[in-house]
Amino acid sequence: YSRRLAFLAGEAAHAQGTPAPRDALTLMIANQPHAWPKDNNILLREVTLLLTAATQSTISALVHFFLRLERWLDAHPEDRLAIESDPQFLRNAAYDSIRRPTGAPARIRRATEDVTLSSGRSIKAGEKVALLLVASNTDRKHFGEDADSFNPHRVVTDTLPWGHAFGGGTHTCPGRPLATGSRLTGKLDIDGVMTQIARRLYRAGIRLDPAHPPVRDTSTFYDVYTSVPVILTNP
Repeated sequence: YSRRLAFLAGEAAHAQGTPAPRDALTLMIANQPHAWPKDNNILLREVTLLLTAATQSTISALVHFFLRLERWLDAHPEDRLAIESDPQFLRNAAYDSIRRPTGAPARIRRATEDVTLSSGRSIKAGEKVALLLVASNTDRKHFGEDADSFNPHRVVTDTLPWGHAFGGGTHTCPGRPLATGSRLTGKLDIDGVMTQIARRLYRAGIRLDPAHPPVRDTSTFYDVYTSVPVILTNP
């Protein structure tokens, strides 16, 4: 914190001849005086959120991706060859898994003023609104009749293949390109971090340990696991 304050004050930049870093903490400190002057805990909350979003969300999503894909491959063993032969197969599989939320099932906001949406629906100041992620991301109009199921061959043409998993508009998750590999133009021919990890694990021969099945975490309502034992047959 002190080092970034020095950068912003010009002391470190002047002494080292380098510009201030453009990371999230620096930008928040730079905008704190006029953006949220009465909230002394904003930096702690935002940094904690970024750390959580960068680790727990991806880790949970990766576990679900692996388990869903393994169930699919058990039923469609011919697709195991596609993991290596078709670069897009794992990408599509990751997108369709991300579509099924593993975190909060809804995004809730409170209106700060009266507003009328483009649909004509009116929302009064103080009212809460919620985006129901499970319902929106399993809408059959966009994702087909099997929208409730995992399908790595799903073709989506009128919306993003991961639905609203990363939010939208000005509050879109900044980690989306990292997770999905997609560019801002929407091109989807790059491995995101989930696909990269999965690709390397499958090259190492990852399989579920038949002697030790996955164990769900019963201490939370979130769909997470305490353990998912695996075997690497080709480390």
